[in-house]
Amino acid sequence: MQVLVDTCVEECDEIYVEITSKIPLKELMQIVRKYRDRDLFLRINRKKKMLESITFYEGNDEECIFVPIPKRFAVLEPDEHYFEVTLKANIVLALKGEKDYHR
Repeated sequence: MQVLVDTCVEECDEIYVEITSKIPLKELMQIVRKYRDRDLFLRINRKKKMLESITFYEGNDEECIFVPIPKRFAVLEPDEHYFEVTLKANIVLALKGEKDYHR
């Protein structure tokens, strides 16, 4: 039986490890709570899979992807596990070029 692996999942894991190595999940949740009235995005270099910055602007840049940081599980219903799962889903959606993010 052949198992097909979605490369987006592997890329997502790589990007997620990069993000959390620079900003622990709890700290990222605190940043979201601090700026609860604004939409925050992770600016990720597409080729290097590296976090460049946290920004309020969702850009249009071929070099970078902009991943929305979910608010619901940081502000409305604080839950680290669901925040992590939702962030990973947003990374996959951004890699695939989808715009139906989980905010």
